Amino acid sequence: MMLQDNGYIFKPHELPMMAGSPATPDMSGKRRLLYGLTGFFLAVAAGLQNGLMTANIANLRGELGLTLQEGGWVTLAYFMTYTTASILFFKIRPHFGLAKFIRWTLLLVLASNVLQVFFRSYEVEIIARLMMGMGTSGLFTLGVLYAMLSVAGMAKVALIVILSGLMQVAATLALIITPNLFDDGNMQAVFVFQGAITALATACVLALRLPPTLEQKSLSWRDVLSFVLYTVGIALLCAFLIQGQIVWWTTDWLGYLLALAVLAIGLMMLIELNRAKPLIDWRWALGRNMLMFLIISFLTRVFTAEQGTGANGFLQALGLTTSQLITYYTIIGLSSVAGIVLSVIRLDIKDIRRPIVVALFGIALGSYLDIGVSSQTPVSYFYISQAILAFSSFYFAGPVMLEGMVRAMAKSTDYIVSFIAVFAVSQTLGALLGSAVFGYFITYKTREHYANISQQLTDTPANLLPNLIRQANLEATVLAYNDLFYLIFLCAGTSFVISLFAWLYRRVRGINVLANEMVALEAINPSKK
Repeated sequence: MMLQDNGYIFKPHELPMMAGSPATPDMSGKRRLLYGLTGFFLAVAAGLQNGLMTANIANLRGELGLTLQEGGWVTLAYFMTYTTASILFFKIRPHFGLAKFIRWTLLLVLASNVLQVFFRSYEVEIIARLMMGMGTSGLFTLGVLYAMLSVAGMAKVALIVILSGLMQVAATLALIITPNLFDDGNMQAVFVFQGAITALATACVLALRLPPTLEQKSLSWRDVLSFVLYTVGIALLCAFLIQGQIVWWTTDWLGYLLALAVLAIGLMMLIELNRAKPLIDWRWALGRNMLMFLIISFLTRVFTAEQGTGANGFLQALGLTTSQLITYYTIIGLSSVAGIVLSVIRLDIKDIRRPIVVALFGIALGSYLDIGVSSQTPVSYFYISQAILAFSSFYFAGPVMLEGMVRAMAKSTDYIVSFIAVFAVSQTLGALLGSAVFGYFITYKTREHYANISQQLTDTPANLLPNLIRQANLEATVLAYNDLFYLIFLCAGTSFVISLFAWLYRRVRGINVLANEMVALEAINPSKK
């Protein structure tokens, strides 16, 4: 198959690995470096788009006069499209070509930024966030495509691990820079900064063009129907988990959201199971090996919610603001980067599950160190525990992603979209479920502790009662967070022991969980043995 660009005919070894991916022409080291740096910047830019909004959601609620429920819908709008957009983009790239994919991605992000800068209302914010979810998914994919042109072989896999980690670290970076952006109490500076990042990303893409790709018709109306049903189902599940924490789980309409989510996903699965070339191969995705992989990655992601719901929530309950936590977030950011770097350095395809054992130990240890906090506990008390938790969260993420990619590619490149679909959803829902469960636990235990404490206030003089009630509420909250840290310690500790014994068993028996997949990949690429 021939591919040419401006009169240059690409050599056989320069052709794309698959339709939708850019060609890999021979180029100088300097140009490779430029592609790599551009890829890194695009990944961070994608992470900052949502990170800045998440860090400033309370400020946005105040500026627009939104209720907590309305703020929840603003947060949700991003996840509604981001979680599943990568599936559609994977099909769009080969079907319409890279040029249109790049154009649509940049237009989506730019349009969302422009709406936020020039129009300020609840409805506009929802629309902008829906567009941003799709746009940032495409922007991250674009970053991966750029970065992969800078290296060859297995280094490409390492770059995917690094970039996915950097996108998440950008959320912590957003918390560090937010106090300076929101210094005047106006969201305009935040929106303008987002727009400036997008403008820089656009300039980089226009200045350094991606090589062309091979095109093939890969998108059908059945794919679109399945994608819509899947997106609606996952969006409703996200709505259930996010709004449940706000309006509380006994609210009637939450049940309808959950029922409709199950119906939409069930219909999508019914359609896909009866297709010769499904968008998502559920038989493979829910097979024994993949199902075990998804359960492990999902549960580990649930435990990592300790940082957002646990320590961060506790510090906010004490009344600390983002500007008072810059050092705290800086330590978390640096520890996260350390986790990414070490996970790449220690990456071993023959022992791919070891990082999960290490991560679970770190989560258990970090949670244990947080047990015993009080209303007088300083922020510095959390530096070590949260550094361990941040490191652990990012240390396991890359190898887990690699295992899924290897399993998909061993079948064929057609299975990559199935992996992307189930893995992205498992990580998003894992984080939201962890936050929802831990949030429910804190609310329940706070009420329980407050009921016990309030029994001691029956004979208190009326003039002292308001202050004592406030103090009782604070102490009940502190006790609830201690219970949460203990619960996570027990769950993560138990999971660590189980995973450790499983790892030792495989180690002694010489079992490689990816042995069959590696044999299949070597058969596909015999020259790379």
